[in-house]
Amino acid sequence: MTKDNNLLDSFQLNEISFAANSEKQIEVTFDIDANGILTVSAVDTNSKNGKEIIVKNGRECLTRKEIECMIADSEAYRREDRIRLDRIETKNKLESYCFEINTVINNEVSTHNITPFDYKKITNIIEEIFAWLQTNP
Repeated sequence: MTKDNNLLDSFQLNEISFAANSEKQIEVTFDIDANGILTVSAVDTNSKNGKEIIVKNGRECLTRKEIECMIADSEAYRREDRIRLDRIETKNKLESYCFEINTVINNEVSTHNITPFDYKKITNIIEEIFAWLQTNP
């Protein structure tokens, strides 16, 4: 998970364009060579504008022993991370499903295929689910 990461360096990717659906699409590539040098590149897939940074193992970086400890820790916490990730993905699917149901029932109401009672019942349940999702991040 990102909360367990260490900042090695940073850079900014400027002049990012928006896709047709108003989302930014950035392709990020990480490469570690045989000497342990990390190269990170980011490219805006729409404008092809990109940047690259090279992180060398200098004095300010982690020692070999620190890296080995971090690798051991990551192995130990892999299961916890998987559970946390599964939980996040499941909640995202639930939220998407509720949005889909909401769209469908609004279309059904406009075409008179659902009763006002059923509509209210379903929307109340959806509101309860959204409230639960907000209070249980």
